[in-house]
Amino acid sequence: MSPRRPVAVAVVVALGLALPGPALACSGPGAAESIARAEVISLATHLLAVALMLAGTWISLRRRTFGGPVAAGWFLVLAHPNLWGSARGGDCGQQLQVSSLLFTTLVAGLLLYLSVRPSRPLEPPAEGGDEDDELGEGVVPGRAG
Repeated sequence: MSPRRPVAVAVVVALGLALPGPALACSGPGAAESIARAEVISLATHLLAVALMLAGTWISLRRRTFGGPVAAGWFLVLAHPNLWGSARGGDCGQQLQVSSLLFTTLVAGLLLYLSVRPSRPLEPPAEGGDEDDELGEGVVPGRAG
């Protein structure tokens, strides 16, 4: 099994959950409250995903590991169902809630990965200085040594 296979399976499952399913009727008493609750949950999970990715970006910058996982996390934040989904369809926002929680969970998992990912070591200084250095090692222009 290749190391990319679990990622591909996770993407397929996420897309399958995000795609529209069978329409359910949403009417009668309690429908407005259910729709409002779904919209609040979607907004809250989106804000949480943004906060998690801000933390993940900060961690990556501090560890000098900024790259693909951070970009993937921001893609998830920008593709969050709160930005494109609607609770006013036929299911009282159930699909919006589930897909919002899924996207935020993926961002949280990515934050966990970014926090345990090893940092890159600093490059050791070159031995002996640079051959093109006319002033010599450790001399700062404009200062008396």
